[in-house]
Amino acid sequence: MVAERLAAHAHPDPVAQHDYAGAGHSILFPYLPSTQTVYAHPVSGRRSTGGGAPAPNAWADEDSWRQVLLFLKHAALEEYALEP
Repeated sequence: MVAERLAAHAHPDPVAQHDYAGAGHSILFPYLPSTQTVYAHPVSGRRSTGGGAPAPNAWADEDSWRQVLLFLKHAALEEYALEP
């Protein structure tokens, strides 16, 4: 949805969209436990869930972090014309 809308408006920068089958909505940092999919909100105490299953969530956490690092490396190389 977002990628198509950006393309329709001739967004000048590259757009990447990643879909992680079986993962929920809460993609966090990698290498942390991903087995707790239900948690209590720290202020309201209401139970909430990011959904997904532990293994796909772990993969989404790890791969999305890798994608962020690649994006930042590419952006820094482009912005500052640094050597790799």
